[in-house]
Amino acid sequence: MFFALFPEAAAAEALGKLMSAQREQHGLKGKPFKNERFHVSLYNLGTYETLPDGVMHAAREAADVIDMPPFDVAFNHVMSFAGGSRGRPLVVCGDDGLIGLRALHRHLGAALRKNGLKRFVAKLEFMPHVTLLYDRRSVLERSVEPIIWTVREFVLVHSFRGETRYERKGAWPLRG
Repeated sequence: MFFALFPEAAAAEALGKLMSAQREQHGLKGKPFKNERFHVSLYNLGTYETLPDGVMHAAREAADVIDMPPFDVAFNHVMSFAGGSRGRPLVVCGDDGLIGLRALHRHLGAALRKNGLKRFVAKLEFMPHVTLLYDRRSVLERSVEPIIWTVREFVLVHSFRGETRYERKGAWPLRG
């Protein structure tokens, strides 16, 4: 279960085209993600066989207090992160175009802590990104044409492990 942002349709399409171009340019063989799977993870709330009501309730209460206006995000460079069992994630990241996203992350983290979910709020620096695919090969950081969209909501997602399927458990519009 995790909180996430999903790109608008045009941005998801642009991410898909970027992924295809990177696969071709770098000879990547990783399985392409479907456009509807692209997202920015905000907070991972654990892995469960059955979603626990207590965590779900506390997460929803935390999300209910977020009061922010919509904001734009801009992702403008690709790179590979260190690999795991599935290979190295090829990601698109940003810099100055992610100020609103970082603010949402901070506010949601504070609300999660206040609602008893402190254990899910890591003290590590937040590195906003969208994973495009996993591959054995590594791609060095390089600039790309910015992919921009307006964030109008954030979502609580149940991910079905191994099924590449997401179920939305709640969505909170930004309208502050």
